[in-house]
Amino acid sequence: MHLAERIANTLLAYGLSEKYLGFHYMVFILSNYAHEDFLFHTMTEIYNELADEFGVSHKAIQKNLTYFVKKCFEEVRNANFSNLFAHYDTNHLPSSKEFVTLFLAQKKEWMKKYQN
Repeated sequence: MHLAERIANTLLAYGLSEKYLGFHYMVFILSNYAHEDFLFHTMTEIYNELADEFGVSHKAIQKNLTYFVKKCFEEVRNANFSNLFAHYDTNHLPSSKEFVTLFLAQKKEWMKKYQN
């Protein structure tokens, strides 16, 4: 199983829904930036790469990722998701970059196993 499939399965196990376009964009980001220091990339760079990959506008990428993160925090109420973001102030909706950073920080060791 490839890294992208493992990430998608992990997100699904957390109760996140693949019915949102942002889910697929998030899988792309997590699988393509897991091996790098994500913080050195701007979201503009990442959105442009996603726009090229998926054939949509930068604005559509931003809108769908923001909506996906919002839905995650509104709809997902399970222990796995709560544990993943246990140290995050859930009164504040994270940005897409914060979501990715938090996910990668929590899953860093797991991600290393599947990087090649």
